[in-house]
Amino acid sequence: MTYSPFTATGDGTTTAFTIAFTYIDSADIKARVNNVLTTAFTVSGSTVTFNTAPPSGQSVKIFRDTDNQTIQADFQSGSALRAVDLNSNFTQLLFVTQESTDLADTAVADAAAAVVSSDNAVAASNTANTNSTNAVNTSNTALSNSTSAQTDAATANTNATTALNNSRESDGSGGFTSAIDKANTALTIATSASAQAAASATDSTAAVATANAASASAASAVTTANASNASATSAQTAATSAANDAALALSNSRESDGSGGFNSAIDKSNTAITTANTASTNASTALSTANTASTNASNAVTTANAASTAVSNAAFYGPVANVAAISGSPADQDRIEILDSTGIQSFSPLTGLPSGFTGSSDLTVRLQYNSSGSTWEWKQYFAEDPEARYATVASVNTNTTAIATKIPLAGGTFTGAVSFDDNVIVKGDSTNGSGKLTLNCENNSHGVHIKGPAHSAGATYTLTLPTALPTVAGQSLTADTSGNLGFTTVDAAFVETPQTISTSKVIGANINAGIMGPTVSIASGVTITVGQNSQLTVLS
Repeated sequence: MTYSPFTATGDGTTTAFTIAFTYIDSADIKARVNNVLTTAFTVSGSTVTFNTAPPSGQSVKIFRDTDNQTIQADFQSGSALRAVDLNSNFTQLLFVTQESTDLADTAVADAAAAVVSSDNAVAASNTANTNSTNAVNTSNTALSNSTSAQTDAATANTNATTALNNSRESDGSGGFTSAIDKANTALTIATSASAQAAASATDSTAAVATANAASASAASAVTTANASNASATSAQTAATSAANDAALALSNSRESDGSGGFNSAIDKSNTAITTANTASTNASTALSTANTASTNASNAVTTANAASTAVSNAAFYGPVANVAAISGSPADQDRIEILDSTGIQSFSPLTGLPSGFTGSSDLTVRLQYNSSGSTWEWKQYFAEDPEARYATVASVNTNTTAIATKIPLAGGTFTGAVSFDDNVIVKGDSTNGSGKLTLNCENNSHGVHIKGPAHSAGATYTLTLPTALPTVAGQSLTADTSGNLGFTTVDAAFVETPQTISTSKVIGANINAGIMGPTVSIASGVTITVGQNSQLTVLS
């Protein structure tokens, strides 16, 4: 008898589904559509019919959830142990165990899936964290490059200004005189000096020397000016390159936000860190869920194992047909169940037999062998058919069943004739007094009681009814000292007494007694004892 929940996919049309597992009560059948519990269905046999067809593409799961709060059959002391009740209880236990196993398997699978999801989330978190770190490093590098470019641009600008200043001088009127202008002026002066030298021989050498010196100074100034110009050009180029590098660094350190603005690398890094933290939190939650599922699965397995152990530990008895079939060489702790216990009261070796117990074909007896005492030990007995313990009209009328084993301990009523093969004891109690036997009228509306003496009397005796009916009408019921009852004629006309006293008599104290004569004899060995202050008169 296996169990597996029914699963299917809705098509928007089908409403009736057939389940392959059995159940105790239709209320134990549950259903989920798209993983949502629903009660909008009916159960008839193995068919589950939804009020509305599950939508197309949605999952359908029909499963069993047996009641594990209330036992199917609750046995009371002295109650019947019916096979159907035992089967119901074991079926309930089997169903609950099957469902626990299914839930445990599902929980283990869910836990494994949760662990995989957790691992994926952790991997995604680690990747996001790495990407965030790389973005931060790239942003820091770009920022450093931008700062360096700005510094180089400022230096180049300063150098360009210095070079420009070195290539010119103030003209005293708010303007500048370049090195070229100064050289031209020097050449004009030299030319003038040369003309004067030609006019004056004495001054010519000095003028030539002066001109040559001026020419050299002019050449040097031109060289210096050219070098300054080259430096300025180089500085300008460096400044332009630095500006480009700064623009590139700025571009690399941000991206468009799609709305005319920009998202900086720092913003992207912060977003990546936030995403990474969220992924880490989700991973932790998934791991916690997996741990909870694993714990629930472990608990379910523990419960299933405990149920399996309880069933495994249950004591089972091997069936034996009758007392004669009991093994003569049993092993220690052997358990047997004697289906026909007739004669078990005479079986040996046996210890623990209940006092007065008599075996019967209707009674099953359980024994267990104890090798340390080399004897069978009494365990329990029960009716072979629990229902047969109760008297039926047919069984009572035919006297074919042992009534003593089939009438309830209290509250039972016999209908029809009943026969007993042993003493019948009517017990008394502190509430109702001594035991009494009630003989009702035919309408059961009133009756006559025969009641025993009170406990204080300490009375224990037997009254034996007469062996025959009265010989004549009007005789009275009398008893001797042994409790034997007989009929004696007592009327107003005369009193009959025997001529031979054959039974010993005791006349109590303070009693007047008489015997009718004239002929009275006492049999041999018979005595008449007259009590204190009593008188026996023989009437002749």
